[in-house]
Amino acid sequence: MNIKNLLVLSFCFFLSGSLIGQKPLNPCGTPPGKSLWLKKYQENPANFDTRSGDPLYFPLTVFSVGDDTGLGAFSETSTLDALCRLQMDFEGTDIYFYLHSPIKFLYNTAYFDHETVVQGANMMFDNNVPNTLNNYIVRNPAGNCGYNLPYAGVALGKACANPADHTWAHEVGHALSIQHPFLGWEGGVSYDGSEFHDYNEAAPETVLYDYTLFKDTLILDTLIIDTAYVEKMDGSNCHFAADGFCDTAPDYLAQRWPCDGDGNSLIEQTDPDGVKFYSQGANFMTYAFDNCANSFTPEQIAAMRANILTEKADYIDPSLEILAPVDGITSLQYPINDEMVPYSGTELGWEEVDNATAYLVQLGFEPSVTAVLFDTIVYANQATFYDLNQNYKYYWRVKAFNDFDFCNEFSGIEAFETGDFVSTNDKSLDQLIHLAPNPVSGEVVAIIYSGNDSIESVVMYNTHGQKVKTTLNQQRLELGENDGGLYYIQIQLSSGSTITKKLLVFN
Repeated sequence: MNIKNLLVLSFCFFLSGSLIGQKPLNPCGTPPGKSLWLKKYQENPANFDTRSGDPLYFPLTVFSVGDDTGLGAFSETSTLDALCRLQMDFEGTDIYFYLHSPIKFLYNTAYFDHETVVQGANMMFDNNVPNTLNNYIVRNPAGNCGYNLPYAGVALGKACANPADHTWAHEVGHALSIQHPFLGWEGGVSYDGSEFHDYNEAAPETVLYDYTLFKDTLILDTLIIDTAYVEKMDGSNCHFAADGFCDTAPDYLAQRWPCDGDGNSLIEQTDPDGVKFYSQGANFMTYAFDNCANSFTPEQIAAMRANILTEKADYIDPSLEILAPVDGITSLQYPINDEMVPYSGTELGWEEVDNATAYLVQLGFEPSVTAVLFDTIVYANQATFYDLNQNYKYYWRVKAFNDFDFCNEFSGIEAFETGDFVSTNDKSLDQLIHLAPNPVSGEVVAIIYSGNDSIESVVMYNTHGQKVKTTLNQQRLELGENDGGLYYIQIQLSSGSTITKKLLVFN
């Protein structure tokens, strides 16, 4: 698909009552229309191997996007919670998602709060990792809760990625070929919302929708309209009407809707034969509120599996080492029992857990750690923090996970207090050292020190407490190919003093 096809997706918006700040969030920005692959599949599903019952392991690349100042990115905790929700939503499909690489952080305001899908397409083409499904968690994905761009990736709004939300599952469903059960109604009867439909009256046999977005080339001066058959309650046209799946019930509601106690819409509709019905909200691909949805249908599952095995066969790694679920909950080792520790270079340690390859560490000021102050992922059973406050009591806990299992529980909670054990970390010295430029987008940072002694060494740590680089040069720090993000620069002076400065690096 030409990139211009992707850019034109900025014209596709739907209705919703959700909010992002004071702006309405539309439920889904994925355009209407069946891909050529889905049309071919639905002509004869029996021709496609789905390897029913066999596990399919599908790679994800996840980008947590923040603004230019390094703020706003979806936290590691929230990202893992959303991944857990996604995997739970796909239970019963035998499709298992795994992280192809650690969660990546991008700091770019134009990506973080993009008002058009043009910007979203640019974000994806600038950063996508080949042969994985690329997912970008942002504040504003072009006014939608989420969208899927064919051959590009998924954008997901932070406000719609909470543990009770199914937006990610919905968009991944699109990425794996399946469509809304109300396909064709996105713009109403006449494709652009210009013709009102009274649901008490019989629906037309067909509705129109804008098909321009699925053409191979972008036609700027011609609007291409296609016809969708309206699905009937008797199932007589289910194999070609709407989404083309016979086990997804008729649905004409292309806006967010609540369900009753049985999971059905409150709006009664009428099919072309005059049969009254209510939409069923259990399916993830409807626009029912999240509390209504809980599953994909067998035909949808078969199509997604066939799509993985054909269209996305390059995503399947035959040499993949599949990790077993994390076995157990870690125990915190130090500091515990209100122990007093240095406020700079504070070391935390815990027991290793079988099958865990990473640990999520949380620190907070209150005993339940519900208000998280520090939230980071490390790849060992210890972490070092360089930016804690002096004379504070902190509470902390740890969750073990791996690239295949995001749903483990946290450890118990322990507490420690911070003190000034090293008097050389004083504020007067801190004022004498500066990093320039900061933030930095180049490859060199100057270390400017106006004190009487000299700089012995400079050590660069990432937010996981891992040492990235050490230099004995007193005047410059060469960044090389380091990824963008927040770093801690620990500067050792000849007097024995240690100063830690923050450095924000852009790609």
